[in-house]
Amino acid sequence: MKGMQESSWLLKQQPDLDKLETRLLPWCESLSEEASTSRSIWLVDTFDWNLWRKKTALVYSLEAEDQKGLLTPLSLEGRPLKFPAAWLEACPAHWWQLPQRELRTFLEKRLEFSSLQPLIEISEQISHWACRDDEGKILVRLQIRNQEIFRLDAEETPHYHQFFLTCQPLRGYEQEAKRVKQSLASWLKHQALPLEPRKLYQLCGFDPASELLPKPLPLSAKSPTETLLRDAGRLLFAQMRRYEEGILQDRDTEFLHQYRVHLRRLRSIFSLLKGALPRQEGRQLNSYLKQLNQITGPLRDLDVFLLQRQKFLNLLPEAFRPALADLFVRVEQERLSAHQQLATQFLSSDYREACQWLGAFFTQPAQQKTPLGCTPGGQVANQKIWERYNKICKLARQVNTQTPDEDLHELRIECKKLRYLMDFFAGFYPSKPHQRKVKKLKRLQSLLGDFNDSSVQQGFLLERLEKDTTSDLDAALHGLITLLYQRQLDIKQKVVLELQEFTGKHMRAAFKAGYPKR
Repeated sequence: MKGMQESSWLLKQQPDLDKLETRLLPWCESLSEEASTSRSIWLVDTFDWNLWRKKTALVYSLEAEDQKGLLTPLSLEGRPLKFPAAWLEACPAHWWQLPQRELRTFLEKRLEFSSLQPLIEISEQISHWACRDDEGKILVRLQIRNQEIFRLDAEETPHYHQFFLTCQPLRGYEQEAKRVKQSLASWLKHQALPLEPRKLYQLCGFDPASELLPKPLPLSAKSPTETLLRDAGRLLFAQMRRYEEGILQDRDTEFLHQYRVHLRRLRSIFSLLKGALPRQEGRQLNSYLKQLNQITGPLRDLDVFLLQRQKFLNLLPEAFRPALADLFVRVEQERLSAHQQLATQFLSSDYREACQWLGAFFTQPAQQKTPLGCTPGGQVANQKIWERYNKICKLARQVNTQTPDEDLHELRIECKKLRYLMDFFAGFYPSKPHQRKVKKLKRLQSLLGDFNDSSVQQGFLLERLEKDTTSDLDAALHGLITLLYQRQLDIKQKVVLELQEFTGKHMRAAFKAGYPKR
């Protein structure tokens, strides 16, 4: 009911109670304090601001004497979302730790495998007041909030203080509450919610947009292609290195995943446009990027398998699960060793040398020693995108439900190359028609990725059959491989249908019109 909503005002300082009582005298006989409470509040998000990017926030609040706290999803403006809050003994690190299915599903789509971390803590003292009439009846309640706010990513950080006055109407006294609100509004002016995530981030100096890779990349179509490559490389490389600390600390698997995502983008765009660089520099660049890919691969392979733990266990009958669970325990031990090896390599002189060379390379001015390197990017983009799309169309003519896995793997690689080009040149094109084509491509890539994952997982399990030879585990792995193979066949049928749409006459005409020959 609209008339029953709370109203809050941000105050410059602790309110003067005498002035407040004087302001309310025309509408109530007395103002008395009823209670005082305190609570701690944490504003949480992921390292890559997954919630902020979706214009949402998550708040965990714990009353001083309570054993459980309340996890509440909000908009960045502080408005509650439609999903129910959850009572939990601690703020969860992952969405799958939540008991409520609806909130769990909501967060799964936004967080994927990224862990939550507290970014801001708010210590709040609340005094509760009652406005009474001459008969002692409570007409309206007031809350005075004293907030101490600080960020949690540094040992020494400024503490900020905010004060709020909140008016809480009571059912049956709507008119009295309306008059009190009007009186307070004319006096206090600055109406605001006590918890507005966007303003709290600003107050504490967080600027998520500056930490994330710009979309699209801020590149000019008039710039020479080599200049574009170095500018994009500098951005991607800096973003990639943001994840190093999280990898070393092993906070969650997404740090390594995102490191490799940005590394792949770097390797791909420089490979697809390699003619823009002098040959010797191109070879040296590829050598260093390949080195980073090789040292991070083994740990990521183990992570991918371990992330499927619950899914794989659920696929098997109960009798087969203990043997598979034991395998996961052994793989976890292997992962610890692989992580230690990667940490050692990250701290080595070889890694430091590679990063120093790459950092210097991306910041050097373009040499423009090749024809492609001197050509403006806007003159290159259409040709490169159309050529890659056309190659996918040719491969698609040979694809059916009997197509060998190797051919679909080649098709997947070509789709990734097209995607990297479309992302790289995205700023050169009108956003909506370009993104519609990207969306279609992403849907095809998702199916091809699922198909490849099933193939890789089967290969991983087959290797385990040669290493771990108990009869119970053999039975579990054979059963799991059979299920994954059947799933792979189902996905292949979907790939064929999606590919027909992506390479059909309507989409082909859209690509031809969107990326014409110059």
